[in-house]
Amino acid sequence: MVLSAAERERRRDGGRLKAMSRRIYLTASISRSNAATGIATYTRKLAQIVRGLGFEVGVVYSSPRRPARNPLRREISFLNTRDAAPVAYPKKVWDTHLRSAALPFGLKPSTVGLTGTTIADQLRDRLPLHDHLFVARNLFANARRYFSWSGRFIELNFDTAPDILHCTYQLPLRAKRARNVYTIHDLVPLRLPYATLDNKRQTYSLLRKIAAEADHIVTVSEHSKRDIVQLLGVEEERVTNTYEAVEFPRELTELPDDVMAERLRCSYGLDLQGYLLFLRCARTEEECRAADRGLHALGANIPLVITGAGGWGNQAELEMIEELQAEGRAQGTRRICRVEYVSFRCW
Repeated sequence: MVLSAAERERRRDGGRLKAMSRRIYLTASISRSNAATGIATYTRKLAQIVRGLGFEVGVVYSSPRRPARNPLRREISFLNTRDAAPVAYPKKVWDTHLRSAALPFGLKPSTVGLTGTTIADQLRDRLPLHDHLFVARNLFANARRYFSWSGRFIELNFDTAPDILHCTYQLPLRAKRARNVYTIHDLVPLRLPYATLDNKRQTYSLLRKIAAEADHIVTVSEHSKRDIVQLLGVEEERVTNTYEAVEFPRELTELPDDVMAERLRCSYGLDLQGYLLFLRCARTEEECRAADRGLHALGANIPLVITGAGGWGNQAELEMIEELQAEGRAQGTRRICRVEYVSFRCW
C-alpha cells in the first residue's frame, strides 16, 4: 500500500507517467549470532516482499570496520562479523572528531560485491535478499551521535539514488533525492520508560523529528499506530499498519501430523496440541504470574510455553519463570516451558 502510493507519486509528471528506477534501499545489521532479532527478521521478510513486487533491493549496513578500497578486502571485511580490533583512545577520539566534522556534508556508503570468492553460506540465512549491498563504518552509532548534538539527520548519497530509503528502525538517516520511509515498531521507550535502556530524551527527539519529516511511517499493529498518531501528532493518513509478516517453509506446513508430533516431542518434550503458547517476551513479573494463574483457572493440566526474546532489564521476571518451573518439577508437572529462539533448521 505504501509502495504503490509512493510509486504513483514518483511516476506522475504533469499527469503523464514516466519510467522509474524502481529501487528501494533498506537498513540492516549483520548479526554475529545465530539467533534472530525481531528487526532482523522483519527486514529479511520486507526485502523478500519488495523483491516480489518487482523492485530492486539495496541493503545498507553498518560495520565496525572502515570499508577497504580494495573490493576483495571490502568483501572479506563485510563478512567478518567479529568485533573490530580495539583502537587506542587518542586515535579513537581523533577519528570521531574527523568523522563528526565531515557528517554535515553527507556520507556515501561503499558498495560491496559478493563475488563468490568468500564462502558466505553460513551467513546466507541472515542476509536479506538483495541486488545491491552498501556499508559504512559505524553508520548507525555515528548517526545517533550526530543527531544528539546537531538535531539533524545524516544524508546518504548514492551513485544512483533509490526511489525509497526505508529505515527498518528509527534511525536519523535520510537519502537525497528519495522518499524516506521509517518503521516505528512501537513506542515502548515512551509508554514503558522503565523497560528499556535507551536515552529517553534523545529517543523522544528522534521520534518527533521522524514524525515531522518522514514521507511515510510504517508500523506493525493498530495499537502502535494509535500511539504514533496520538503521542507524536502524526496525521493518520501518513501512518500505515502492515502488521507483522510471517512465513513457514512449505516442507514444515505439509508435514503429516504424526511426523510433526514426533519432532515436537523429541525437540521440546511437548505433545502436539497439548500446550498453550504465549508468543512474546514477558516484561513484568505480574505478566508471568497472570499467565500462570490463567492456565490454572482454565483447569488445564498442560504446560505454558513462553517464546520470545529475554526483553530489557527483566532479570526478576526470568527468575520468576525459573521459580514457577521449579515448582512444577517439585509437583511432578511441567507448568512452564521457555523457548527463546526457534530455528527452522532444528526441524
